[in-house]
Amino acid sequence: MITAKHRILSYFGCETCECTEQQFEAAVKKTGAHVIKTFSHQFQPQGLSILSLLSESHASLHTYPEYDFCYLDIFTCGNMDITAFDKEMQKLLKPCRVWRKDINRSI
Repeated sequence: MITAKHRILSYFGCETCECTEQQFEAAVKKTGAHVIKTFSHQFQPQGLSILSLLSESHASLHTYPEYDFCYLDIFTCGNMDITAFDKEMQKLLKPCRVWRKDINRSI
């Protein structure tokens, strides 16, 4: 059996939409996942996307600072603690409201 979890997040009213690759990776690693590579793109005049390719799958962040809004997701195979990623990212971005959807993608 493959244990697979996917958490999709929307953060509303974020105090900040700033995040470095190192901060993002640190949040991902709190789950117990193994980061293969992380890369980012800074949009002009604003906005940021960060993607971490994991041994267990992936994690992503897309920011919309003009709306104080961020999309995030983390998909892992195995017994990763995806809640730890959500908690760490909330500490960093400080949203007023969070929408989350968990999808069990286990086989």
